[in-house]
Amino acid sequence: MKSCYTFLVHLSALNCLYFSVHAEYSVGVIYLVVQNLPRSMRYKRENVILVGLLPGPKEPKLTMNSFLQPLVEELKELWVGVTIPCPSHPLKRIFVRAALTCCACDIPATRKLCGFVGHNANLGCSKCSKEFPSIRHGGTIGENKRDFSGYDREYWPARSVQEHREQAYLHLYAKTKADQKSITKEYGIRYSALLELPYWDPIRFSVVDPMHNLFLGSAKHVMHVWIDQGILSKRDFSKIEYIVSNIKAPRDVGRMPLKIQSGFSGFTADQWRNWITIFSPVALKNILPSDHLRCWLLFVRACYLICARIISTEVIEQVDMYLVQFCKQFQILYGAEACTPNMHLHLHLKECLLNYGPVHAFWCYGFERFNGVLGKYHTNNQSVEVQFMRKFLREIDVRALNPPLEAEVLFNSLSNTTVGSLHESISSYDDDRVLKMQALAQFTNLHSDYSISDLISLLPPVCKGTLNADERQRIQTMYEYIYPNIIIFHFSHFYHSSKKCSMAGELFTSSSFITAFWPVESSNLTVDGELQVGQTQKFLKHSIKIVESNCLVEKIHIFCVVEWYMKHSCENFFGSSSIVCLPIGYSADACQFMPIQRIFSRCAHGKLDIALPSHSNELVLVAIPIHLNYSI
Repeated sequence: MKSCYTFLVHLSALNCLYFSVHAEYSVGVIYLVVQNLPRSMRYKRENVILVGLLPGPKEPKLTMNSFLQPLVEELKELWVGVTIPCPSHPLKRIFVRAALTCCACDIPATRKLCGFVGHNANLGCSKCSKEFPSIRHGGTIGENKRDFSGYDREYWPARSVQEHREQAYLHLYAKTKADQKSITKEYGIRYSALLELPYWDPIRFSVVDPMHNLFLGSAKHVMHVWIDQGILSKRDFSKIEYIVSNIKAPRDVGRMPLKIQSGFSGFTADQWRNWITIFSPVALKNILPSDHLRCWLLFVRACYLICARIISTEVIEQVDMYLVQFCKQFQILYGAEACTPNMHLHLHLKECLLNYGPVHAFWCYGFERFNGVLGKYHTNNQSVEVQFMRKFLREIDVRALNPPLEAEVLFNSLSNTTVGSLHESISSYDDDRVLKMQALAQFTNLHSDYSISDLISLLPPVCKGTLNADERQRIQTMYEYIYPNIIIFHFSHFYHSSKKCSMAGELFTSSSFITAFWPVESSNLTVDGELQVGQTQKFLKHSIKIVESNCLVEKIHIFCVVEWYMKHSCENFFGSSSIVCLPIGYSADACQFMPIQRIFSRCAHGKLDIALPSHSNELVLVAIPIHLNYSI
């Protein structure tokens, strides 16, 4: 029996504060995860390999070869292949091969790990050989900054892996340090121990991490530019904070921290992502000048699309188009001096997405969470790296134990006391089945099979009830909409209801705001291609029996009972990223009942008193679509 695996390597810094000397102590951490695992399982603690910790107090300056060498030796053995016991059948042995195929880090760690120069060098890109010349900055003699502007990719020379290897070995075998510096300056590379792996491609395998690149990089930088150039004032930040405080997001998104008046200081990467994709298009309207807002919304649209758990090549092209337009517009508005290395790397995200798929497969959120786990371990401030490793491995060993049945509850509570993620407890689902279910939400034709599978289930408490005459009529009418050519042999008068429902790991409650391509008027039973906004009230599980291929077949459905909101005449007031509706909901007869598979997205929402064009101030409902978090 043979198996093949690929690994993703990550390196980042864990910062610990030494209260005794009041100084920062930085520890490097190298993780491996198995890319063959589903994304929902890939970053569970028991599946992450903590390769090693790089001792502090400071990070290595240029390369990490001395720390990488032991890992490389083992990876070379795995490339040839090793025989190991089969976990499910200990007496059997399987032949396993593995390869390191991806390196996901922030910019400095990527350069040191893969053998490139720093981002502030003349050849500071790990993906291409575009030169970044020095420009005068600040008017002070000798104070220089690199020019990272210029976003015409046809003029960017591509790097070659063969040339990179040749130049790296020239650097390795250079006789003097002066010769090494000369080679580094000319080619923008250094030798990396990873080049000992015969398959290693440092150009293709070093990805641009969207978390650091988009959310902690450009988003934060743009905010600083607005503040430095006086585009946003303290009064503007107060207005923004008031608007944000009136927008409610789903529980897993949470509320924005009240730090906006201080210029978003201390925001985490996740909070920056939420600010960009959910709150900023609404909060910045009528505050940011129109040309600056249009530039920002290009970035918002790219970030929203790129965060989807399922992404197509067409959407990748759209993301790339928006990022190119954003970078070019940013250069026009703020000048070449304001452009950053992250903006250059935006235009390399396309190739990373095409190579590795959705960003959830390789961005650094999972690794940063493990840094948080390590950072919460108690130590005596002596040899902290050894203590971190021991505590982490001990937890893995405890999780792997099989306790006696009578001690299982206690054991589970003890083994889950450390910092973790809700995502660790979610089951994963087959990608193809989720894709087929997702497609049902996008059909403009209502006629399809909406019977449920194990992807969808009511959550307790579940109640049993009897349909009244009005409900029977509405549901029967709905069945006629979706099954126009089928005769219903038996219609159950009973149902099961719940205030919660799970769909492929996504949770909906009795107060969830959603969007759907669904008719909201019984007089017009067609889908016009426009998203409708609604709020779920409850979920009903109902069955019918039909004749199919001369057989009697039972079909079970889950309907969400929806209160719809009529769109305002200024529905696109905040742009395409949100929908403005009238603030009072209504029930739409048979259209009130909708198969749950028709839900297209979740929504953040808020009732805001705003000045609309040609109107006085008016209270409206603003709905902001959010991607569904399928567990795949």
